[in-house]
Amino acid sequence: MKQVKEMNKKELLDHMFALVSEVQHLYTMLQPHDTGHIHTTIGMLNSRIDDIKDCLAFENYKKDTENDPDKDTVLKVRINLHNK
Repeated sequence: MKQVKEMNKKELLDHMFALVSEVQHLYTMLQPHDTGHIHTTIGMLNSRIDDIKDCLAFENYKKDTENDPDKDTVLKVRINLHNK
């Protein structure tokens, strides 16, 4: 499987929707006790979904600032934040 940084927009969206679907399914498996591992998995998958949303927002940001004279400075900051 490709890394998120290597995916195009369609692949990112498909991957994100698959993760969202999985999280929805995991919520149906929760019980009052003994499902801490499911809570942990939901938290991790939600973190991955947020990462993908950030990548998509970053791609849109790059497109929106193509003709901006300050884009290089702002883009460097965004890239540094994105790669943490």
